[in-house]
Amino acid sequence: VDDPVAALQKIASHHPGFHGRILAITGSRGKTTLKEWLVQLMEQSEEVARSPRSFNSRIGVPLSLWEIEPSTTLAIIEAGISARGEMTPLRDCISPDVVVFTNLCDDHDEGFGSMQEKAAEKAVLATSQSVRDVVLCLDNSILAEAVRKASTGKKLTTWTTKGVPEADIMISCPAYRNIPSRGKATG
Repeated sequence: VDDPVAALQKIASHHPGFHGRILAITGSRGKTTLKEWLVQLMEQSEEVARSPRSFNSRIGVPLSLWEIEPSTTLAIIEAGISARGEMTPLRDCISPDVVVFTNLCDDHDEGFGSMQEKAAEKAVLATSQSVRDVVLCLDNSILAEAVRKASTGKKLTTWTTKGVPEADIMISCPAYRNIPSRGKATG
């Protein structure tokens, strides 16, 4: 084939016998941690397949999708990008039912001209026709704006730790506020 990665993604997008749901997670940080928390929460009631370790790249996503068996009822797949144009093929490969956006920060900035461009590229994951639900933290206004534009017609559930008034869920934890920053932008 002319493009082995595209071929790998196309082959992995087919899941014979699978009738479950696919939840995709993207963001600058926290994808793997959130995936593992969700697996622990859901594995008592669902037959869960998941991305191994941090398999969230152009090659890692298709390898993750191969973990899906006909008996799987929930697949939790990470989607990571580092440059413009990478999310559309991942979106098409995953075809998620639910998308969760963790955050947006300066990790992997070198492949983007601005944070707005990076946010818009991540938001592409929510544009799949298969997506019904989108979960988004409103604490970063750049990501929130991009995802809202991309999520037109989808059910949007929002949350905040910073008191954004229009959020559906307010998370408040006094101990959380005392955790020191790692020195990178967290907004």
